[in-house]
Formats: sequence, C-alpha cells, structure tokens
Amino acid sequence: MQKLNNLYSFRTFAVITLFLNTSLVFGADDEAYLMEEIIVSAERKEEGIQSVPVSITAFSGDNLRSSEIYGVEGIALRVPGMVFNQQDQAESFITMRGIGTESAQDAAGESSVAMYIDDVYIGRQGAGNFDLFDLERVEVLRGPQGTLFGRNASGGVVHFITSKPKDEFEGRAQVKLGDYNLIDIRSMVTGPISETSAYKLAMSSHNRDGYVMNLGTGNDNDDKQATSVRGSIRNNFSDTLEMIVSYDVTRERGLSSAKDTEDLKDSASYMGGIHAITDPRPRYINAVGDGKRERDLDGWNVTFTKQLENSVFTSITAKRNSEFDTRWYFAGNPLTDNTIESLNTNKEDSSQFSQEFRLSGSRDKLDWIAGFYYFDMETDRLESFDQHFNGLFGAVLGLPGGFGNGFAAFTQHSNIDSTAIFAQMTYQATDKLALTAGVRSTEETRSLTVNAVQTKAPGAVTVVGLNESYYIDVSKDWSATTPKFGLEYQISDNQMMYWSATNGFKAGAFSGTAASKSAALAPLEPEDVWNYELGSKNTLLDNRLRLNVAIFSMDYEDLQTSELIPGAAIIRANAQAKIDGFEVESLYLVTDNFSAGINYSNLDAKYTEYKCAAGDCAGNFLPRSPENTLSLSLAYETNLGSNLMSWELDYFDSAEQYYEPSNPSIELQPSFDYMDARVSIKNPDGDWRITVWAKNMDDSVVMSSAVGVGSLAQRYVTYTPPKTYGITFVRNF
Repeated sequence: MQKLNNLYSFRTFAVITLFLNTSLVFGADDEAYLMEEIIVSAERKEEGIQSVPVSITAFSGDNLRSSEIYGVEGIALRVPGMVFNQQDQAESFITMRGIGTESAQDAAGESSVAMYIDDVYIGRQGAGNFDLFDLERVEVLRGPQGTLFGRNASGGVVHFITSKPKDEFEGRAQVKLGDYNLIDIRSMVTGPISETSAYKLAMSSHNRDGYVMNLGTGNDNDDKQATSVRGSIRNNFSDTLEMIVSYDVTRERGLSSAKDTEDLKDSASYMGGIHAITDPRPRYINAVGDGKRERDLDGWNVTFTKQLENSVFTSITAKRNSEFDTRWYFAGNPLTDNTIESLNTNKEDSSQFSQEFRLSGSRDKLDWIAGFYYFDMETDRLESFDQHFNGLFGAVLGLPGGFGNGFAAFTQHSNIDSTAIFAQMTYQATDKLALTAGVRSTEETRSLTVNAVQTKAPGAVTVVGLNESYYIDVSKDWSATTPKFGLEYQISDNQMMYWSATNGFKAGAFSGTAASKSAALAPLEPEDVWNYELGSKNTLLDNRLRLNVAIFSMDYEDLQTSELIPGAAIIRANAQAKIDGFEVESLYLVTDNFSAGINYSNLDAKYTEYKCAAGDCAGNFLPRSPENTLSLSLAYETNLGSNLMSWELDYFDSAEQYYEPSNPSIELQPSFDYMDARVSIKNPDGDWRITVWAKNMDDSVVMSSAVGVGSLAQRYVTYTPPKTYGITFVRNF
C-alpha cells in the first residue's frame, strides 16, 4: 500500500508542477486580469479571503449555482482534506483532515466537524445536510477552531451564510430537469418594505426518483421529495442599529435504501450460495420491503448589530428543531429460512437554543473581539434492530435454531447544556508583523438516559449488539480552556505568511447504544487537539495566480472512536492520534477567458495508541483519511453571437481509504475519480442562463458507507450517486 501511495504522490506532484510551470510560461503577458476575492467572516469580521491567516476555502453563491453545487457532497469534492459520506440524507458523516465522528448519531453525540448557518451552530449532524439554496457563500475552515467557533469544532467548521434582504427589488427563478425524473425548482425575491426595512423570500423544491432498484418490491429506493422555504426581514432602526429576523423550514420524504450485499467469495463454494441473495449489479437490492425517510427541519434566529463609537455589538438568538423517522433493511435480503436481515429503525426529535453576544473593535494597532456563548439541546432518539439469522445459516455454523433472531431497542434522552466566554486580539507590531492571541473557556454538562431492551428466540444468542437489558441515568460535567497563538507576516501587498498554534476541544459523551450497562456507564473522555500550522497566501502574476499552501501537524489526545462490529456491538473508545499533512490551493487566470485551478491534499493520519476490538490498532490509518486527494477545475468562456458560452470541467481523484479504525481490507475503498462537466449560454448582463450538465461522467462506483463481515465474506454497502445529467434554466430579474 505504501508503495502505491508513493506512486500516487509522485503522479500528483507531477500534475501540480506541470500546472505551475505552465503558469509561468503563460505569465509572460503583462496584461493584468481581475481575480475576484471572496469576502469571508472566518474570524468573525469581514475581510478578503487572502488576508485571513487560516486554512479556508470559500464558495460564493454565484459559484455554487454556476457549478451546480446544491449539497455538502459537492463542496467536499472541492475542498482539500474534506470527505463526505452518508447512509442516507439523515445519516451523514463529515471528516476534515481525517477527523470525524460516526457516533454523532447517538442522542448525546455531536460531530467533530461543526456546521453553522448564519453564525448559528447546528447541533445534530443529520440536520446540517440540507439543500443549499440562495446562499451568499459557504466557508470551510480546516483544523480545530477552538476560540471563535468553539462548539465541538475540533476537526473544522462548515459555515453556510444566507443571502440577506436588499433595498432594491431583485428576483431569480430556476428550473432544473434531469434523468431519474428530476424536477428541481428554486426561486428568490427580495426588495424594500419601507425606507428602513427590506424582505427576502426563497424557496427550493427537489423531486427525483431513486438511484437504487429494490427487486424485492419492484420500487425505486433512495428517492427524494424535499421542499424548503426561508424568509427574512431586515430593519434598520437607525444608522447604527440593525435587526435581521429569519425563519426556515424543510420537509423531506423518501424511501431509504437497504445496503447492497456483496458476496466476496465464490457463491458455489460458500454455504451453497444461499445465505445471501445478491445481484452483481451495484445499486440493486432484494429487500423484503422498502424503507422510509421522513425529515423535518425548522429554525429561526434574530440578529442585532449595534455600531458603537469604537466597536460593534452583536447579539444572535436562535432556535432550531429537527425530526427524523427512518427505517431501512440492513442487508437487502428477503426473509426466508436461508438469509440474514435486520430491520433498523431510527426516530429522533431534537430541539436546541443558543445565544451569543459579541463585542469587537479596533483601536490604534489593536483589533479585538470578546463574547459570551450559551447552548442548550434536548434530543429524544429511538434506535431499534429487528434481526433474523435463520435456518441453514445457523445450522452450517453449528449454532442452535433461531441463532441471532432477536430484537433490541435503545430509547435515549439527552440534554446538553454549555456556556463559554471567549476573546481574541491581534496586535500590529510593525507594518509587516502582526501577533494574535485568543482563548475560550467552556463549561459543559451532558446527561443521558437509556432504556435498552432486548428479546430473542428461545435458546438463541442474539447478535443485535445488546448483551443485556438495562436502564441508565447519567450526567457529567466537562470544562476546557482552549488558547490560540499566531504570527502573521506581510511579505508584500500580495504575499503573506502565517504560523499558528491552535487548541481544540470536544466534550466527552456517553454511548446511547452500548452493548452492556457497564459500557453505557463509562463515558468517552473529551477530545483535545493541538494544531501547529505554517501557511502562505500569495496573489501573483499581476493578480492572475492565486497560490495558497499550508503545512500542519496535529496531536490528538483522547480522540473519540466508533467501531461497528457486526454480530457484536458498536464499540466506542478513546485513542491517541498524530496527523501530518500539507495542502495546496491554486487558481490561475491563463487568459481573460480561460482559468485553471488545482487543489491538493496530502495526509498522514494514524493512530499512535489505540486498543481496538481487533487488538492493537496503533499505526492504523484513521477512517476516511485518504493519503492524497486532487481536484482540478477548468473553465473557458467565449462569445456566441451577442451572448456568452462557457465550458467547465471538474475532476476529482482520491487515494484509497478505510471505513473502520481496524482497517479491514473488506472495508477498503480503492482509489477512485469523478468528473463533472457543464456547458452554459448566458447573456452578458446575466439576466438568463441555460446550462447542460453531467455529473460522475464515467459512472464511477464508489462506496459511501461499508460494513464488512470477514467470517461471512460479505460486505454491505451504499454507493454515491451514479452518472446523472440534465439541463438548468435560470432567469434573473
């Protein structure tokens, strides 16, 4: 594997070197081209992305729409070191630089990669994977954000910033049609209410057939019918006081898909080939029934901004709610005497409230920000497993009749209560050198009740992951102080270097689906990470080449891990890890109508101490941490009569990655690539646009989730979407 990865690294570096050398050759032209710089708020103040001493990738709303990006999965393909997978829309996983949390689905669990919308933290991981519509921009911050975004952001932050109401009337209507009977409609309208207030109303409706055929029922699974609405009002009470009130709601329905069972041995020589009824084609299953997915999200927030004499006061009050009801068959098998199957049900109702106060300002050579944060979240969750390991299956293994037949249910109630104070300041020591120091102090209480109940056939040894029925009622307090130190040196107006040492924190947690009472009572310890980073941001060749590089090293203490052991349990533990890597982001305007960009990530993410279920897993790769990823974008625009025509190509290449901490070969996703393409025609004023697009053009078959059972030589997988294509019509007015 190491030899293959070295070859992969060599190939990737060759591509980057060729790109940069080409840049210098074409750079002989003295004509200056304009490169748009996105304004971001990564440090809670608006500034150009090239001026922020943080590893950040940003997408403007126009860029998201023109690139046909409407979900987190499209963002992940373009951000170095970011990986996105999902079982379905309500069960998703995000990793950043190798750090993520699969156990975030528990009632008391949260992700190590924090998601925000308009400065409001989204506590439930499944509530952050929504349709992206009418956004001003998306900011992705890599590495721990322990000071200004301290809510469990030990891995990174994904921040969605919505478009705000405008004082002049504007509108947009968009219709997208595609295969799988895709009909996607989006619209927006904004304008004045009075001389001091304005409104905005945006809507999206997404409907398509499923990507998975269930041969057992004849129905398409993994379909989607979702509608979202967002409304906001801005009122300027005076020249110095502004209030924005917004509310959004999402309703989603569909059929969740079973996992696709893959036989990894020749069926004729393994248990007669009747322990699993499989179809060799990907995205074809044989489940006895169709699953279901119901998801309802809503939230409101009120933001006050007050301009003081030498500072700005900001208050953000928010409430968010989420409800999930999903049911899906695990193995996609009919319930006969010779098959295995588990009907999994997840129901959840979660409600959160947050309040943040911030005061920021500048005086002489000092920029500063200080604030207070409060967060409270209650979650009720039911996970149940109705499992059947029948007939010949048990007999062949010499097990009693009804082996594995059983039912387990985990009824969970969690409360998370957290407060924090934070401050950060930057001092301009010289014209070129700036010093930064920050700190956040967090106090957090987590409580959890679990009622775990199991039933099983007489004489059976149930394998649904529950060894005994039990009830627990536990609570624990955690606290942490997370500092940040940084240096920033301005080499020239267009070149900057920075160094930072950042401490990140993620509170401890209790397991909501432990196999025994003793395991349920033992909490996971809090995550603690130090990230040391050296970076450089450069705008070169008369503003035609943007080249950013970051080298980082992270030391993790008590990294929270989760292992799914089929036929046994979900095992959670703490581990130590070391992550080293570097990232390159570049964009080159070769001519006034041709641009090329390359993003690259190299990652060495391994456990240094970890007693996993398989034994000693020290030296293993962290899940979903490919050693190399590369994304390439090309765009060319030319005149077509009085209009403009553009061709765009996006290419993504990833090295292999594991899906479990024990690194079983049965759960290894080999290296893969994706390619998307678009051809657009628009008028010069941007009043309308027509785009013909295709995604995953080479129809790559890539696992999105995988569970392997080596003793059965089987793997249960879900896949990313297949090749899709369509046409989009946009009208601005």
